[in-house]
Amino acid sequence: MVNKYILPYGHYRKKKEGCCGRRTSDIFIQQRVMQIPLRREYKKMITKKPKLKIRKDFSIKKPTIWLGKNGITEEFIGQLLKQFEKNEVVKIKILKSFLKIHNTFEISKKLIKQTNSTLIEIKGHNIILFRKRKI
Repeated sequence: MVNKYILPYGHYRKKKEGCCGRRTSDIFIQQRVMQIPLRREYKKMITKKPKLKIRKDFSIKKPTIWLGKNGITEEFIGQLLKQFEKNEVVKIKILKSFLKIHNTFEISKKLIKQTNSTLIEIKGHNIILFRKRKI
């Protein structure tokens, strides 16, 4: 017996039964559905090759701005916008004191909406954002 699931992009995925009666694709489908809201919002301004190059370059570099226990304030957003004027890519480190209250994905969503930028990578407590310079 094969069941069909409709994934958010309109793709169909067949469920197959694996060993011991478990369905192997259940886990994959759950992971896809959890990631899709992030992908739709963040897949705006950059293609795959430059994204991979930025990810490779900035994985080694130190963070350019830190997000502390005061959280996302107007001053923080102002500082972030100033850094976007100088550089297209900004690396943000979230301190543990702020992570006790919020999740990294929630923080990245808020920052992307407020700065109109694109997410490159979330790795641990670090977020890498990209925004094209306005000429």
